[in-house]
Amino acid sequence: MKRPFLSIPVACMALTGCNFHGYDASMAGPHYPFDLHTTDTVDVQVFRDDTHITIVNSTASAWGPSRLWLNQRFSRAIDGLAPGQTLTLDLFSFWDEDGESYPGGGFLSSRPSMPVRLVELEFEPETPLVGFISIPTTGE
Repeated sequence: MKRPFLSIPVACMALTGCNFHGYDASMAGPHYPFDLHTTDTVDVQVFRDDTHITIVNSTASAWGPSRLWLNQRFSRAIDGLAPGQTLTLDLFSFWDEDGESYPGGGFLSSRPSMPVRLVELEFEPETPLVGFISIPTTGE
């Protein structure tokens, strides 16, 4: 005996699982401030671990409330970064100006993972951004 009604829910679940969920217009962030870009970096390392980044501030500098930029496109606000502080952030908490989340990858992701190449901190208006050192991980 055939069970056609069983195959319909299975097909719907399969299609839903492959649906793109990385867009939310209400999460749209600011435009990247190209006029504030700099090639200078400080000794703050950024490591990627699957769908997270870990920021290690090995300087004596502190930054208050700021915006962290990835790859000149995706950003999110942070409360600040103290000297010696380690901060771990979920890549999916970064959004671009159109409301698209960072394609962080992961086991069930329908989008390919994007490497973290350029990390910058915007801490004051009209002040050049502060570049961090992105440490590539295996496979990037």
